[in-house]
Amino acid sequence: MTDPASSHAESSSLRSLLRGLWLPLVTPFSDDVVDEISLRRLVHHYAKLPIDGLILAATSGEGLTLGMAELEWIVAVTRDVITEGKRYLPICLGLAGSHTRKMCHTLDETAGWPIDGYLISSPYYSRPSQRGLVQHFKTLAGHASWPIVLYNIPYRASVNLETDTLLELARHPNIRRHEGLRRQPRAINRPLAAPASRLSCSDRRGRSVFRGASAANLKFLSVLRQVRLGNFKFKAALETISC
Repeated sequence: MTDPASSHAESSSLRSLLRGLWLPLVTPFSDDVVDEISLRRLVHHYAKLPIDGLILAATSGEGLTLGMAELEWIVAVTRDVITEGKRYLPICLGLAGSHTRKMCHTLDETAGWPIDGYLISSPYYSRPSQRGLVQHFKTLAGHASWPIVLYNIPYRASVNLETDTLLELARHPNIRRHEGLRRQPRAINRPLAAPASRLSCSDRRGRSVFRGASAANLKFLSVLRQVRLGNFKFKAALETISC
């Protein structure tokens, strides 16, 4: 295994790394334990493809059903395989939970792992208010050793990060991006007061777009391309498709 400290030294700011295509990696199991051989094979395969980063233990990686020892092992194996390759591939670790203090303990426990950031979803089941979401994410962002990407997934968490909430959270220096899986038509036309690198999927004024796995992605990208090419007749269609 590689030394986590050396991997950290190689990594650059998540702000510059969050671009392009990130792959949420599945977690292979065999006989109720993480299948290391299959995990290495998956990472080795995808690391050679034109992707820009990996997300581990998110909703596609069964993060809520993995123990801390399993999470640490998955991260260590993934980083080990990447280090053997020819290029640095950043890693975001998926985390979720409704207990803010417990989440802070998890951030402490993972602070020394060879990752580049976190993908943290909204608290599930408890359905906090927008004020509660702001307090929750600001507490986590202020506590985390690595930058945070907000994961807005209302159909799983039963709560939506509204535009005003995202704008407020975007001002936090440790919150780098927002990934979303829900329509928010108002969000595209509304300019962001925060730097573009901290919040995406919201503004059409030359800012980057970061979307999750959604059935609307192909249509979204097709329409966005037309707008960027100057075909503004597609503008109305773009305003109906957002994160």
